[in-house]
Amino acid sequence: MCNILDMPCKVCGKELCMHLEDYSTEPNEIELYCGRHIPKDRSNGYLWLCEKPRRKWFIRALTDNAKAHAEGNLPNTIEDYNAVEKFGKIVANSEGGRP
Repeated sequence: MCNILDMPCKVCGKELCMHLEDYSTEPNEIELYCGRHIPKDRSNGYLWLCEKPRRKWFIRALTDNAKAHAEGNLPNTIEDYNAVEKFGKIVANSEGGRP
């Protein structure tokens, strides 16, 4: 089972439905940033990209536990999201493919 809940952007409050893996991560262990407020320092989280409609979200891991479950803590939407950065390292280009 997974924890599915709406969480706000840390800056503006815009909400996104989130999937937190197996109830392993508590909501207070992560911070969420919408595309307009993605921080410059992304070394402690995942940058997720959706192509259609084009949206980005950054999920910051605040604890070691959240880092361990970062891959399973992702947007829970009908659109497909791909991780394009993991802890500051580019893993896919802006179209979702390999760099």
